[in-house]
Amino acid sequence: EGSFRSDRSSVLPIANNRYNYSSISGSVIISQLLDLSWLSFAKLRANYATVGNDVDPYRVFNTYAINPGFKGQASASNRRTFNNENLRAETTQETEFGIETQFLNGRVGANLSVYKRITDDLITPVDISGASGATANYVNGGSVENKGVELVLNVSPIETKDFGWDIKFNYAKNKNTVLSLA
Repeated sequence: EGSFRSDRSSVLPIANNRYNYSSISGSVIISQLLDLSWLSFAKLRANYATVGNDVDPYRVFNTYAINPGFKGQASASNRRTFNNENLRAETTQETEFGIETQFLNGRVGANLSVYKRITDDLITPVDISGASGATANYVNGGSVENKGVELVLNVSPIETKDFGWDIKFNYAKNKNTVLSLA
């Protein structure tokens, strides 16, 4: 399976408001290829995807903050965070591999997934000198990597006409690493 998508964001600057992303995935059902009496089901799967993410509204152009009036006199001031006319969409790339298995007519099974996700061009407010008139500025300022594994084990020790007992165990581990900062 595959997909391609092109988005245009009304909250990003016109020069950077279009971003494309795609995905591809596939699987093979191994249990249909092998004739093993103890193997009820087995599937290998793989997936690669990219995705885009834009910013909250009002992060591109600087505007004044209108302050509440005092005795009928309203005032305006700079916002504490400068916006950025050069922002780009964040992008995330993810790869995942997995295997699902069931044994003994589905009484015992396992599902294992391994993944790696990298997000680039994080839209982040970065501290700047207060002498500039603000204390932060929005930038595409970093990259983060997440990688991990998830394992689900299941067993059905008791299965009768009137009663069934299913036990599931889930283990997950995720490691998050900051790859770069502004």
